[in-house]
Amino acid sequence: MMTFEEYCSEKKINHKIFKSNDEKLFLELKNIFECVHPDSFTSQKKFLINKLRRSYLLLENKEQKEISTTVEKPKVIIPKINKPAVVAPKPIIIKPKMTSKAVDSESVEKPKAVALKPKIPGQK
Repeated sequence: MMTFEEYCSEKKINHKIFKSNDEKLFLELKNIFECVHPDSFTSQKKFLINKLRRSYLLLENKEQKEISTTVEKPKVIIPKINKPAVVAPKPIIIKPKMTSKAVDSESVEKPKAVALKPKIPGQK
């Protein structure tokens, strides 16, 4: 079974510095780790592990020497692309026009229903 120190090394966390700086948290996490499976521990403490990795990053000896010297970040050139502006069309709103003439409901003729007979071929 994996120990908490091995787990920290696997997750690139320097367990020695972590233990010396925050022993209470180290022991608390170690007790939880011993009770659960490493995958469960990872899923439960994912955000905390990422924060610890940033604070106590474990580096190789060569990498530690390289970092001690000043390192310049490479410049990334991003080409500018002119994208056409997307303009949303204005919604069309149709407003009914009101006339000044008063309309009586009696004066307006309603269309009459016309009964249509079906045409049967061969009949007149």
